[in-house]
Amino acid sequence: KKMAEDLSALLEKLSLKPEPFILQPKFWEDEGGGDVPGNCAPLLNRNNACLATEAAANKAILEQTAKWPSLCGADKVTSLPVVQPVKGAGTSESILWRDAERTFKTEPYQQQMIKVLELVADGDYHQGMGYLTGFLLLLVPPGD
Repeated sequence: KKMAEDLSALLEKLSLKPEPFILQPKFWEDEGGGDVPGNCAPLLNRNNACLATEAAANKAILEQTAKWPSLCGADKVTSLPVVQPVKGAGTSESILWRDAERTFKTEPYQQQMIKVLELVADGDYHQGMGYLTGFLLLLVPPGD
């Protein structure tokens, strides 16, 4: 319970939404459904109708992804370690911003991705971290 309170406070401070992106009210409207490349977020270009724009259609996948934190021990985390900032963090020159722009098409989702990456990228950032974070944000609440 303490972990949930600590992470909830952190998420509130960072203005992160508590639910996965695909459940956020304007996500599909803002980012596109993934069926028409060029009209959707780059990350969704390879969706191939795996994720649906209707929340009910994603119920089974969300039930499975809800188990992921406990499978990797993340449900036992009580605090996040202090990390060294990534070079240029907080600026538009940051690799985090550039990767967010290559992952999502609208700024609210890009900013949420950047905030999560700033919590976990420990000075030595690799592009794969952004892609994995973007994918996880589609399906898992940021606090998990």
